[in-house]
Amino acid sequence: MNPIAKHFAVLAIATMGTSLATASCGMGRIQQCNKLIEKVNAAGTAVSKAGGGGKGNEMGDMAKSIDAAKTEIQGVQLEDAKLKGFQGDYVKMLDKISAAAKSMQAASGKNDMAAMQASLKDIQSASEDEKTIVTNINTYCTTGK
Repeated sequence: MNPIAKHFAVLAIATMGTSLATASCGMGRIQQCNKLIEKVNAAGTAVSKAGGGGKGNEMGDMAKSIDAAKTEIQGVQLEDAKLKGFQGDYVKMLDKISAAAKSMQAASGKNDMAAMQASLKDIQSASEDEKTIVTNINTYCTTGK
């Protein structure tokens, strides 16, 4: 499993418990958290399936999956301002990963190892951003803070 797909698989596991732990939140926030988490988990599953072995030529398929996931996540109607902020942060992170995956695919086609390494670093950086965003979502959805 490639680094992107592996990270998204972990994300799906990490956020599944959040929907169960939201019982102490107000109903509006519970529903909104669950909607957002559902789409984030679905994104992780789709990206993991598309990621295959992480070869450069597979990165185009992964980028398409990420772009589709981004559209799904953007489509979640949220009223809670904090959740909207997390949604926007997550979409920006997906944009970074998608762009890096596309760059990696292009670099792979040219056998440009330096560009492939740079793309991988961009993906790893965005993955770190994702950890922070997911932690923020989980904390807010479980504690309201």
